[in-house]
Amino acid sequence: MPFAVIMAGGRGERFWPRSRMAKPKQFLNLIGEKTMLQLTVERIQGLVGISDTYIVTGSDFKDTILEQIPKLPEGNIIIEPFGRDTAAAIGLAALVLGQKNPGEVMIVLPADHYIGNMRKFHEVLRSAVATAGLGDKMVTLGITPHSPETGYGYIHLGELINTFSRIPVYRAVRFLEKPNYARALEFLSSGDYLWNSGMFVWRIDTIREMLEKHIPSLAERLKEIEDTLGTDQYQKTVEKVYSELPKVSIDYGIMERADNVLVIPCDFG
Repeated sequence: MPFAVIMAGGRGERFWPRSRMAKPKQFLNLIGEKTMLQLTVERIQGLVGISDTYIVTGSDFKDTILEQIPKLPEGNIIIEPFGRDTAAAIGLAALVLGQKNPGEVMIVLPADHYIGNMRKFHEVLRSAVATAGLGDKMVTLGITPHSPETGYGYIHLGELINTFSRIPVYRAVRFLEKPNYARALEFLSSGDYLWNSGMFVWRIDTIREMLEKHIPSLAERLKEIEDTLGTDQYQKTVEKVYSELPKVSIDYGIMERADNVLVIPCDFG
């Protein structure tokens, strides 16, 4: 069974004043009675067990997470002492999970998505896990655009690579930053571009290799943390190293540079 890593370290800037640093949007019930984090954890049950679900966040939010997800083992909360963007957060999670099973698949999900069609979501994730589990490919989910949205990054869709359970998997030609309106309109009209969802699936050893290849300065410092995992030196080391890590997103640091990225087009609401 794969691991799931939920990114829940946002600082609450987008839905101010309701969402703020003390309680970012992932901990709010913006849709229905359950919070965005609770919905995200609930959404993956059946694909990933609660014991294999991990949440990366800041120390300020640990108690909130345990309150909202009471069945989550306390040790499954991975604390970042400082925010250093998604490459560092994913790298730290890969270190922790690599101690358990370095060849297992790791699903990375934001904590603040709304997804309407659970059945389709599960079908796509199962295909992504099967694809990533075969070897050194990194899989991302691309949302089929329905408007010339300028607030999202885009993925240029390449040739069909394979099909798993009737779900097509394509090569990702390149990742593009948020476009202006005219370019977004071109992307929409062409039919060859998808919204970048920020959802990723890969083997733990694969993402670690990609970190070493594309962000070696980050990978080298993370190894200092790895050497202290499970010891009384861990907390001191992670705080020291994290303060010196480069601040870079997984999209810019790896996905825009790698040539082993696949993408699954998705339309699950």
